[in-house]
Amino acid sequence: MPLIISLSAFSAIIFRLYLSFNIYIPKFSFGFMNIYFFEIFSVFLIILLIFKKKLKILTNIERSYLLFIFLSFLTFLEGFLYTGVIDWKALFLILKFASFGLLIPVGYYLHKAFREQEIMRIFYLQAFFIIAVAGFIIYNMSTHPQSLNYMIGDYSPRYRLIGFTGYSLGLSGLKQIGHTSVSMGIYIAFIFFIFLSLYINNSNRRYLHCFIMVLLFCGELLTYSRAGILVIVCGLLILFIDRFLNKYVFYLFLVLLVFLLTLILYPSLQIYTKLFGTFSKLFIGHAGEGFWGGTIIIRIKYWLKALDFFRDNPLMILGGVGYGEQYANIITGIAFYESLIVTTLIQSGIFVLGVILAHFYYMWKYVNNDLKNNDSNFYSVILYGYKLFIPGFFIANCVAGNSLQTDFLAPIFYFILGVCIINIRKLTMAESYGKE
Repeated sequence: MPLIISLSAFSAIIFRLYLSFNIYIPKFSFGFMNIYFFEIFSVFLIILLIFKKKLKILTNIERSYLLFIFLSFLTFLEGFLYTGVIDWKALFLILKFASFGLLIPVGYYLHKAFREQEIMRIFYLQAFFIIAVAGFIIYNMSTHPQSLNYMIGDYSPRYRLIGFTGYSLGLSGLKQIGHTSVSMGIYIAFIFFIFLSLYINNSNRRYLHCFIMVLLFCGELLTYSRAGILVIVCGLLILFIDRFLNKYVFYLFLVLLVFLLTLILYPSLQIYTKLFGTFSKLFIGHAGEGFWGGTIIIRIKYWLKALDFFRDNPLMILGGVGYGEQYANIITGIAFYESLIVTTLIQSGIFVLGVILAHFYYMWKYVNNDLKNNDSNFYSVILYGYKLFIPGFFIANCVAGNSLQTDFLAPIFYFILGVCIINIRKLTMAESYGKE
């Protein structure tokens, strides 16, 4: 008798592998594009589920994201009309990024296959990857020591925690295609807050989750990502505001505050921080030019040039120059403005910028509303990690590039968000029905 597997069961298998192991492997190079192996299957499954009418749009989170993609496509056409050039990379990214927005409805569809144990297994595998790569880097630091300036400037996986996220594998072998330390720093911050929420809200395996959380923070420092630290600081501030009366959280916040003040007030102690990861960039920057040197001053210059561009071309603020780095580079002289918010304004105009701001607002709104309605189950615990992450995530997208559509963060972020939203809503409806 032939083995028959249902579409939902097959989809669940693919997405388990996708979310669990996507970050473990490099992208695959197909000449004009680089994509992750599981993305191919994900896109085909999403298209199949759409044709079978299995996907439902339930919240303004996915509505705002998909509207952002649609308007980006319209402004892509605008860029083509302005320049007469087709930015094939931008067109491919529009199609790829559209699939990310549909991962929330896929989460709704497959929520029964992703219960507590399955979700925890996914997060444990992400934490294991981060901790294992961090161990490899520390081993390299001890056996093949390099100068601090070399390690700060080196974007290989030997001294910076990026794994294979910035690499592609093709006919010519493995090659580096980009620098992903900022996105990796933000990714680790997301996983960190999931385990922090589990530690403070869930009695199961508290000590294990605390231990993982400490190791994840060490891994964060090895990304050399100031954006990642920014996200963590913002999340801890939210936690402090939420739980001021919790003495343990208050003590944690107080210790961190004293630690940071000590570093600021006693410069002689900074020599110790310069020996390890992200702290070195906070105090000496790239090649010793200081905190305000290197990438930070470059970002500020880009943003000032964006203001100059709109001052000289005020009508461009309505529709932008066209979605795509090639169009932005041709018309403004800068391909990417090191900020999702500024880049969206330049490429697609103020109305599309409003849509992406609404997307962040709806994520924050729905997470908070669902937590208020039901805060005593596993899915609410996971969503509380989202609550701690989202404010810093938004700020990072304002000042540190586009991490919203990072191809190793977006799948797990959006899919698990969809699973949690639908499960919490079902639990809330069941409780309401029981009370009646």
